[in-house]
Amino acid sequence: MFSLAKRVLSRCLDAAPAAKAAAAASLSAVLFFCIAVWRIEYDWYFIVPVYAAFLFLLAAVFSLSRRLHFALLASLLFFTAIWFGANAKFALVAMNLHVYDVVFHLFSLSQIEFLLSAYPAMAWLLAASLGGGAAALVFA
Repeated sequence: MFSLAKRVLSRCLDAAPAAKAAAAASLSAVLFFCIAVWRIEYDWYFIVPVYAAFLFLLAAVFSLSRRLHFALLASLLFFTAIWFGANAKFALVAMNLHVYDVVFHLFSLSQIEFLLSAYPAMAWLLAASLGGGAAALVFA
């Protein structure tokens, strides 16, 4: 285990400046995510499953793509989208976000039409953020 970590660390230190910058950016994004979860959640009982789900998604995306920075970016964007969606729902209706909200409301045309008619600014912000996230994943 330590020999693998030693090889990865030596490859990072011997890398080109652009690769070092990408590694530093990825590490700082993951550290920011960990600190944000630590500050948002109020008990270790809730923090551990969030970290475990993040690591599982990271491992799944990495095993499918074999691109570490892409996997980190995809996982962070997924968790960030969930966090913003949960905060938006709580701000609008004072209820927490649940999985069935995504399943039933995201794929319902009438719900999407309601979002566009009642909250056009939020809908445009959502579309822009999804487009930006998709573009970031394409170029990662």
